[in-house]
Amino acid sequence: MSSSTLTSDFELMAFHFSKYDVDFRKRRKSSRKKDWRPIRFAVRDVILGAVVTRHNTTRNILECDVFLSHNPKVFESYSGAKLCAIYILSDAFQCGSTMEIRFTTNFGREARPVPPDVVDLAFEYGVKLSYAKQGYLTSSEAMELYFAITDFSPQARARAAQLHRENKISVPRLCFSIHHADWSLEEMEMILLSSDNPQGLLLGTTSHLARLLWLQDLQLGRNALLGSFLTRKLQQRELPDSDADIVIEIEANDRQVDVGFDPRFFAKTYHTHELIAVDWLPEGKTLAVDADQDLVVFVCARDHGYMGVFYKKDLAVAREMAAAYDGKTQHLAMLVPVDFYLMSDEDREAMMDTLEQAGVSLLICPETIESIDMAVIDKMERSKVTRR
Repeated sequence: MSSSTLTSDFELMAFHFSKYDVDFRKRRKSSRKKDWRPIRFAVRDVILGAVVTRHNTTRNILECDVFLSHNPKVFESYSGAKLCAIYILSDAFQCGSTMEIRFTTNFGREARPVPPDVVDLAFEYGVKLSYAKQGYLTSSEAMELYFAITDFSPQARARAAQLHRENKISVPRLCFSIHHADWSLEEMEMILLSSDNPQGLLLGTTSHLARLLWLQDLQLGRNALLGSFLTRKLQQRELPDSDADIVIEIEANDRQVDVGFDPRFFAKTYHTHELIAVDWLPEGKTLAVDADQDLVVFVCARDHGYMGVFYKKDLAVAREMAAAYDGKTQHLAMLVPVDFYLMSDEDREAMMDTLEQAGVSLLICPETIESIDMAVIDKMERSKVTRR
């Protein structure tokens, strides 16, 4: 890209911000999708990109008047371009357009080619842009690029494509749910790979009147959230404070843990690269997972009432998991919420004894099933009003 083009793009960006400030911020008004909306992306004091978009309601497409990205070497390749592309693709989906994207300049008065960073990003992910010189992404190209840069695992990608073909839930909707933080990528993959009909949970369309189906969706969401809590616990590096009985979390200082999922048992699989101590065992004990060891965890998010009813069935699944992974992993565990302590003493002791005989540790997450349910229900409700 030439310096003259860069200068004009920066000037146009500054003019957009100035106009937005006058038209909306100073008047304390909210902009709408059909208005030009300038957005900047930064990590601390490093600006990764800036875009200006609007929904052209006449043609039902998204127009992008400015696309500036910066890809610092300290971050992953195409970090700025990927962030900006995710934003405009998510914006195209949310505003209800066809997802066709046209690149313009001078407040949409002139067309221009697709920015080189977008072309390079698409090439990196194997997406062909047939009309880059003409300055637009077709609906199918935009969807393909959105799908590619969401970074699904091969298994989840195949499952998402299958659901799209069966008209159960579209690929752009799945991608948007991740980038809009309705569900994390890890949670989304757990849901996709473990359910025949995940669309009820992901779209929030199951009625409370269909009580059994609604509870089934709730249980699926419970398990996905509980599993992600364990992942966060394993990745989180906590440093004790010498002056107080607290721990300190340092930003961008997570442990490197390879995370997978086994849908046969709704089990999270982990491979560690350093010693990790998990203090979620009963009686305050700690499970130590050494570097280059594997941990397989059966996730079981039930309240204490259903634990008492189904614990024998759940223990059978834990034993099946132990048999399947016999000799293949160093650590096996079953993960439950803190509601475990509300079970009867007899059921609790029987459960712990059976797990010990099977060589399976019991991990108890400090979250209650009530708080998990509230989070899942909130996600289901927000899913109903995703597009505008």
